[in-house]
Amino acid sequence: MSKTKEHIDPRVIRTRQLLRDALIALILEQGFEALTVKDITDRATLNKATFYLHYKDTDDLLIQSTAELQEELIETIEQPMITEENLTSTLLELLTLVFEHFARYKDFYDVVLNKIGTPPVIAAIQNPIETMGKRTIERLHNSEAGIDQDLIVRFTSSACIGLIQRWLATKAERSPEYMAEQCLNLLIYGIHYTLRHTTQTEKDTQPND
Repeated sequence: MSKTKEHIDPRVIRTRQLLRDALIALILEQGFEALTVKDITDRATLNKATFYLHYKDTDDLLIQSTAELQEELIETIEQPMITEENLTSTLLELLTLVFEHFARYKDFYDVVLNKIGTPPVIAAIQNPIETMGKRTIERLHNSEAGIDQDLIVRFTSSACIGLIQRWLATKAERSPEYMAEQCLNLLIYGIHYTLRHTTQTEKDTQPND
């Protein structure tokens, strides 16, 4: 449980979870635009007064639910010191934590990223990954590098979100560990090197005629 949730009444956490689950189920059934507060409270078996104790409307429920999960993700990936020596192992560990988080809440994120997918919501989900990227690059940044630091952060975070969207769309069939390793290979080695390395490895493992 995140540090934020530790200070919240368990009944409040349960109520918000019921409302979030109802939101997800109904979006899958009928989309988001047509949803009403009554639809959500009926599905959650709560009354409207309870809903309005926590949220202003359906948009607020979606936004706050996303924000709560992002707070949890940020706390999960509180970053250790990264150096050149431990770069690969530490990034693999952090990326695994990221994918584990998205797997834990895969129904919610699949709805938010793949069914709704509005730019502000995607940006909010992308922010913690960008923060992780910025911290990494700040510790390793070479002032003579030919690529702008902000562009590197945006490229890597967008790539991660793209992989997560595709992964969720396929029901997260691959393990978080597998996805973290694939993501790391692409980020560290790039597409060209990874493809050449994989092709050469496959040739090397083929039996001779």
